[in-house]
Amino acid sequence: MLLSEIEVCQILQISPRTLRKYRHEHFFRYIKLHGRIYFLKVMFYLDLLKLNDESLDY
Repeated sequence: MLLSEIEVCQILQISPRTLRKYRHEHFFRYIKLHGRIYFLKVMFYLDLLKLNDESLDY
């Protein structure tokens, strides 16, 4: 149900710094539990689909 930052970086093949940038730009919704960042798996994939649809509109 939850993806860690490391798992998301592996899925997207990006660095942790790039993921922080994407979070800051609100590309992906996340939650913070006990000082750690997690992504809800379903919401993460929905966000990816939304980004893909937006990129196809150009």
